[in-house]
Amino acid sequence: MAILSPLVLVLVPRPRNRSSLFFSSLLVPALRVGTPLRPLRGLLAAACRPPTAFCRLLSVLCLLSTVPALAASWLDRGRQPHLKEVHTGRELQVDSSIEAVEIRNKVYFRILKPQDPTLDWNCDPTSLPAAHYQFEKRTGIATYSNNEGLEPGSPKLFGTCLVYMTGHNAFSFTEEEVGNVREFIERGGTVILDDSLPGESAFGPCIEPEFRRILPNSLFEIIEHDPPKDPRFVDLFKICYQFERTPMCTPGPHSANFDPMKVVWYKGRPVVMLSRGDWGCAWEIGSPPTPANPIGDDVGHGGGQIYRELVYRFTVNWILYCMSH
Repeated sequence: MAILSPLVLVLVPRPRNRSSLFFSSLLVPALRVGTPLRPLRGLLAAACRPPTAFCRLLSVLCLLSTVPALAASWLDRGRQPHLKEVHTGRELQVDSSIEAVEIRNKVYFRILKPQDPTLDWNCDPTSLPAAHYQFEKRTGIATYSNNEGLEPGSPKLFGTCLVYMTGHNAFSFTEEEVGNVREFIERGGTVILDDSLPGESAFGPCIEPEFRRILPNSLFEIIEHDPPKDPRFVDLFKICYQFERTPMCTPGPHSANFDPMKVVWYKGRPVVMLSRGDWGCAWEIGSPPTPANPIGDDVGHGGGQIYRELVYRFTVNWILYCMSH
């Protein structure tokens, strides 16, 4: 019956209007699937007659009947994951959890929780939620806060592009964590480090040796307090808030031990940023923000609300700089 398809164009006279053309188009597929020609003679003749109101109504109903089926088909196909990502030979499953839905189109960063049990990784428990809150209020960019510790060796590390790490105690990454964090950086991730008690804790001295295990021969470059001449850092001082210099370290009894900010530049972008100013304590709050006190009461080492405001502003620049470079 396949040979009948071209014959239909000869047997069916030229349609007189759009309705006739519609019925003619219905006949061609019918012949292709093997419908006998004899029973269709009446339909062929009817298709070429001037349309009646019933014919017009029937054609509209036929079209409308196909819309829900097509829409459902496209919807079902859209719900199914079509892209599969391969990571070190293992296929990553698409995360359909509630969190995966919540983080879409939002800025967020997680706090690292190494396997080393000696590290007090969550020494400033309100710092990250407060930092997310201030970032969203100041930029209008939606954020998502998850204060649970993220293991450096977990595949979930690749669910974000920015991670934060702090503490007081000495730490050491496992070989699995070293390899995973290295791949995280290779794939575009950035690590923010914050020494929670510089000069008086074992956390700070571990930072550079441990990250040289991740990136051999990496160099921690100082970001000077004065406006940098290096064009790589210009945006850090003006991407949102305008700064003449980096905010000074937290005033207080520990200020003499604070070093300038440092950065590891790798393949044309900043991949590790180190604060020796205990900024997590400046982020941390003892009471929630209110209209009268928009940054809340602090529980840090002092410095007052003016200093905390400067730290929040520079943090906004810091996050935007890391995510755009």
